[in-house]
Amino acid sequence: MKVLADFINKDNIRTDVDYLIGLEGFSYNILYKYNLNEILEIISLLHNDNIICGVNLEKIMFDQDLENLKNVLVDLEKANVDFITYSDLGVYQLIKELNLNINTIYHASTLITNYCDIELMLCENSNVILGKEISYEELKNIDSKLSRKTYIDAFGKFPIFYSRRNLISTYFEFRGIKDNPKDLDYTLIEEFRNEEYPITESDNFTVYDTAFYCLGNELKELKNIEKVYLSSNFIDIDTYNKVIDIYLNEENIDKSVSSIVEIYKGKLTEKTILIKGGNN
Repeated sequence: MKVLADFINKDNIRTDVDYLIGLEGFSYNILYKYNLNEILEIISLLHNDNIICGVNLEKIMFDQDLENLKNVLVDLEKANVDFITYSDLGVYQLIKELNLNINTIYHASTLITNYCDIELMLCENSNVILGKEISYEELKNIDSKLSRKTYIDAFGKFPIFYSRRNLISTYFEFRGIKDNPKDLDYTLIEEFRNEEYPITESDNFTVYDTAFYCLGNELKELKNIEKVYLSSNFIDIDTYNKVIDIYLNEENIDKSVSSIVEIYKGKLTEKTILIKGGNN
């Protein structure tokens, strides 16, 4: 199984994975981020070792982002970036308007959950990354119909809520708390639940899963999944590298991953309830 991993730093570069790099101000669901000049250097460094790499541009864009986004896209094309990931269709439209030669991967995880949307996005993009919000039976059904191989979210603490508002800063100001709202060690506990949900405000306020989602042993039956995305959110570098090794080399992924982190299966074992007729 091929792996798409988050780029963490220059001291932790592997040659057996592709890398996704976070860009300050434009990325979503990636906690390691760099400015544009640093990213251009990283792309050059990775290409020197023949490592495929892309940039995460998955933030929901606003009008004030567009001019800077144009400059970012032009610079990334000049740097021969291998691909960008995005979720806002405005990014795709801007690439077309500027007539840029950039491979695009659509990654709107909660939206890529049915066959028709996947096929549409495969027609318009280099690839898509399937989401984790569907059952395993539905996933197998979708996989059997795909016209070509694609990617899927397979491991990590993924976002479950996202807001442009700086809610941690607002709360700290209201309560007179002097801590840094950009720190990554805050959690949210709901009134009627005991789970601790990690929260961040690195660019936008985001709430994440309480445990690490793991699509592991199920991959054996998915014939059209060629690459898995493994998120590095809220996991130390050494453990993250162990997870990558497991996906690359081991047969019993679930057992090996669960021996080093707490995992859960999300919607894989649940049946989706359709409000209207139709199926995936």
